[in-house]
Amino acid sequence: MHLLARLELRNGADRHEYELRIIQKELLEGKYGAGIRELYEKLSDDSKYMAAHMLRQQEQCGESIDLFARALTSILGPLLWNHGG
Repeated sequence: MHLLARLELRNGADRHEYELRIIQKELLEGKYGAGIRELYEKLSDDSKYMAAHMLRQQEQCGESIDLFARALTSILGPLLWNHGG
């Protein structure tokens, strides 16, 4: 029983990381728009990971895209305001 629990935990973590890598690749390929790609490329690695994590959570839970936009805005912060300049 304990072995099955450990395998399930590892497989769940592996799947989570795999899904995050797919989302990160899609962000870099411009699936969510060229502007998002440009902003995403400027993020630190930690912020890129967090943005992909929030997008995955939004897609899985069906949460409002507005909720994701607010969370992403909190990560991007100054990048959003300096993008036009």
